Parts: sequence; C-alpha cells; structure tokens
Amino acid sequence: MKESAMWARLRARLDPFGHFVRVENAIESGTPDVSYCITPGREGWMELKWAARWPVRSGPLRLKHFTPEQRRWIRKRRACGGRVWLLLRVGTEHLLLDGVTACVRFETGQSTRSILTRDAVWRATDAIDGRALARALCAG
Repeated sequence: MKESAMWARLRARLDPFGHFVRVENAIESGTPDVSYCITPGREGWMELKWAARWPVRSGPLRLKHFTPEQRRWIRKRRACGGRVWLLLRVGTEHLLLDGVTACVRFETGQSTRSILTRDAVWRATDAIDGRALARALCAG
C-alpha cells in the first residue's frame, strides 16, 4: 500500500473530527504529509510511513523513505512546541508514534516491532477508529 492509498483510507475516518489536509511541498524538503486541526484548535502534523511486513526474526524495521530532511523538520517543529507524529502502517497494523521518538528509533536501529509497539501512543489494525486516532493526535 502506498502512502496515497493509506491516506485515502485514513481521511475517510478522520474527516468527521477535524480539518485534515494532505501536503505536497516542493519548496521545503522534509515537510510532513498531513497538516491537521482538530476541534478545539489542536493543530499538528503527521508523517505517513508504511511497510508491507515486519522483518523476519524480530529485526529492526528499515524505512529508506524516512529521510534525514524529514527527521530534521520533525525535530525543529517539536523544538518550537509543535505537534508532529509518525503514523506507521505495517501490514494491517497502525502505530502512532511521537515524531522525535520515531526519529531516534529509526536512526539507532531500535525499530523492532516490540519497541515500536511499546512506544506507540495509539495502535489499531485495519479497523481504524477515527475518533480514537483524533484524540491521540490532540495529545502531546
């Protein structure tokens, strides 16, 4: 599943709970995929990532498309007090991770299924509860 297909499924579940906009930014490299505002004025960003399956033998998940520019953007926005999340889909599982935590995990190879699942502030299978995800996006 590509990020665009992932977004199409998520948007249908999230739209009733706020304003979600997919962002394609050719001007500033590293800008996350989705900007959102959830009532009562909770704004933030989501970087969408996916992988077909977890690695065999419990090894670390590698995301070649989680770029240094994206990680710099996430850190800079969080340093200014902004909300930034990484929403990861692996197979049928979804994990919402704090953006900076995700940066650290993937940079250090601590991106195993058990560690990422433990770090996730929200988890779901294919049956995504949009209200629960919107609540999680308001945290932090």
